[in-house]
Amino acid sequence: MNAELTIQKMKSVSSKNLRSVLAFFALAGMIFCSTACDIDTSEQKNIKYVLDSDFKLRGNTTASSYYYAMSKIDSSNCPQDFTEAWKAHTAAWKKLANFEEKRAEVEAEVLLYDLFFLGLGSTAKDIALQQVLTEIEISYENVLLCAEKYGIDTSKYREP
Repeated sequence: MNAELTIQKMKSVSSKNLRSVLAFFALAGMIFCSTACDIDTSEQKNIKYVLDSDFKLRGNTTASSYYYAMSKIDSSNCPQDFTEAWKAHTAAWKKLANFEEKRAEVEAEVLLYDLFFLGLGSTAKDIALQQVLTEIEISYENVLLCAEKYGIDTSKYREP
């Protein structure tokens, strides 16, 4: 009978210890996951700040107003490769803003160029505009690819 009582005590102590060990690992797992899994790194936070700020600007009425607003977004705390991609994208928008602002000034010159050198096909203005729009698309894709390299889910920043 003494042996049986001792075995029951050991089982009771073992199950208490096992529960304590399991509780410890569960708690440790929650702490680790909250610090390593759910919380963004500073690089991710800074990149998201730039992307979120840019996302909020969509719908600006002109390329000039969009460029002006996006040029105020600070990317200096982001990784260098992301900052370079962002600057290239901003520069592409500056080209479109310049194109938009100078459109009226060069309209007559472009019309003459179109008539004499390009015939009745695409106008030089259309070609230049298409090149700038393509540069904007490519530069933005580079921004998003760079963000993905740092673990950012960019699906919300892509066009629907």
